[in-house]
Amino acid sequence: MNRAAFSIFSQFCLLCGLASIAVAQPGSDGRMSKEFIPGEAIAMIQIHPRAILQDPAMRLAPIEVASAAGINYVGIDPIDVQSVRLVFGMPGPGGPEFGVVATLDKPIEIESLNPNVIDPESKREVDGKTFYAIPNSPPNAVLHQISPTQLIFGTEYFVTQMLADRITGGPLAHLASQTVDNGQAQALIVVEPIRPILSGFVNQALLQAPEELQDLSRLPELLDSIELRYAAKTGFAGDMTLNASDDVSAEEMELVIERTRLYGRDTLLQSIPHLLNEEGPVADSMRAYGVRLTNTLFDMIRPKAKGRSIVINTSDIQVDVASAGMLVGLLLPAVQAAREAARRMSCSNNLKQLALAVHNYHSVYKKLPSNIVDKRGKPLLSWRVALLPYLEQNELYSQFRLDEPWNSAHNLPLAERMPALFACPSGPQLPGKTAYQVPLGENLSMLSDTPLLFRDIIDGTSNTVMMVETSPELAVDWTAPEDWTYDANDPLGGLGGHHPGGFHVSMLDGSVRFVTLEIDPELWYKLLTRNGREVVEPF
Repeated sequence: MNRAAFSIFSQFCLLCGLASIAVAQPGSDGRMSKEFIPGEAIAMIQIHPRAILQDPAMRLAPIEVASAAGINYVGIDPIDVQSVRLVFGMPGPGGPEFGVVATLDKPIEIESLNPNVIDPESKREVDGKTFYAIPNSPPNAVLHQISPTQLIFGTEYFVTQMLADRITGGPLAHLASQTVDNGQAQALIVVEPIRPILSGFVNQALLQAPEELQDLSRLPELLDSIELRYAAKTGFAGDMTLNASDDVSAEEMELVIERTRLYGRDTLLQSIPHLLNEEGPVADSMRAYGVRLTNTLFDMIRPKAKGRSIVINTSDIQVDVASAGMLVGLLLPAVQAAREAARRMSCSNNLKQLALAVHNYHSVYKKLPSNIVDKRGKPLLSWRVALLPYLEQNELYSQFRLDEPWNSAHNLPLAERMPALFACPSGPQLPGKTAYQVPLGENLSMLSDTPLLFRDIIDGTSNTVMMVETSPELAVDWTAPEDWTYDANDPLGGLGGHHPGGFHVSMLDGSVRFVTLEIDPELWYKLLTRNGREVVEPF
């Protein structure tokens, strides 16, 4: 969904007040209805906005603000929205196909809606149905009034399918008809149609993940469907049900989820001692509380097997609106630590891609990359420019004049187009500047006055540093033939600053390591030299 479509969806969700999820009327037996779920649908989100907003648990929520915003921006008070059903189809070239059906308690004239969500002048007839365009939206987004109390909007193709196939449906409709409506909010996903997409997404996400999380790659093959439930009365908690394809898959899925839960708990417990920079009884008590809170919360979300289903229930975690802010404040350091871990992983991945580009360059030219020089050997452009064709940047590479310096009138503007992988996501984003540099010094790394091959790395490619991550202060123009210079009097000078405690390096074998600032200077020098013939201890 592009930005415009998402904006439209966000406006429409104001109908639900605080909702970001969406529901339909329950069937006569208390189960969800099949209505408006076409055969090609893959996921749905449901909500009863009025039931949520009137729940006693929401007594401290800004309901008046939600009502005013709904009336002002859409033309409908969220408290008058009885139910909303959001249904997704398979992604297409223009984004996912989707449709939203809202059922109101009061009749409404569609043309009385706010001009932000309807263009009355765009009125047109399609197969006997009146469609309206939505301002500032893709041309395929339409709005239609089903009845005096029902509206539907979404992509035209999918809206048409939802209206034509109101009660038959396919796998998702069948799943809905077997699912009890909890009266507040739920989401359903069928996995089979999106299994290849889901597998690719999970495998990509796990490329840089720890070994302990690699079992998660099995989930797309084990899953048949996913159910999510939410209720305000349970303190903003709910449950997730993962339905397996068969009993054997359910057993394997339970083991994978439990191992992941334990790894998450242990990782958070290990980070708690480092969350506060202070010492003393108060800081110690905060750490002790963090340990107790972590153990308690993870015990509460222990998965439970029920036949072919694995249920992860968080309803026991009672958190009212007043205490939610306090809990968020206490957990904020942990959230920040998790974000830094994600940025650190992204930084590591950047260096891995650069290292892979070096290897591909060597495969083609039978030598390691070096700065681009003129006929007299004067450096003109950085080795980073030479790597562009191996970073899927052929178009940018072709625009450089390789016989001119990096700061020539022609080449200098190109520095503004630095590929994102040359920037560490944890540091300040300095336009055109990079902290990924090659160590400079006698017999160091891959830059040399004469061409170097991998076989020239006498110390071994796994024992020799190829690139380092300098401090933001030492960042250089990425197109300039400038890099980090080793200083025996200050071996680690100018390194680090992006991540607490150390910095990344890529080795000539393509691996990436994290070096602490406490590394022995002698060991550090051994890692930098390519032919010192030293014995390198593990680090």
